Amino acid sequence: MHPHLRILVFVSILGLITSGMLVGMDLLTRDRIAENQVFSLYSAVLSSNEHAHTTANFRDVFEENIVETEIEGITFFEDINSGNVSFIVEGGGVWGPIIALITLESDMRTIVTIKILYQEETPGLGGVIADPQYLEKYEGVVLNLEDPENGINITHNKTGADNEVDAITGGTRTSNSFETIFNSGYVEALELWLNQGGGN
Repeated sequence: MHPHLRILVFVSILGLITSGMLVGMDLLTRDRIAENQVFSLYSAVLSSNEHAHTTANFRDVFEENIVETEIEGITFFEDINSGNVSFIVEGGGVWGPIIALITLESDMRTIVTIKILYQEETPGLGGVIADPQYLEKYEGVVLNLEDPENGINITHNKTGADNEVDAITGGTRTSNSFETIFNSGYVEALELWLNQGGGN
């Protein structure tokens, strides 16, 4: 066999083996990845409503305590006991998407918790947006229901208004981005929830 042909055959066989391995790994891990994504979301909803759960029982705990409703592409998670409502907001941060789970009291204006599900901001600066200690600042903040496009005001210059939260020191652009993401998501979710008779 000609040396060049031998190399071509070897590379082709190696390519087939590698491709087969990659396809096999994808098939083996696809279901687990999907299950992990479901767990991450359901766990965030359950934690936001203080429902203890494990990786083994999270689906049962979720079904016992949370009503999941989709309205025009937005999924709402309503806690049966408290009436708290959770929904996802997402948009562009400084370096990539920011995806957050917002949980409000049944009045749709008082923040219970915010959990960041995904972000790519600079560690130690904009990345502080995902730190639990920073996110605690949002708890109990009362959104501007009369002007939901300015529902929350993330600022370095607080005036004492109920809807204000401290901006991230050294992360002004991330703070501004998150304010836009939050308010645009809030406007859309609020309108859909109220128009569909949510909470009644």
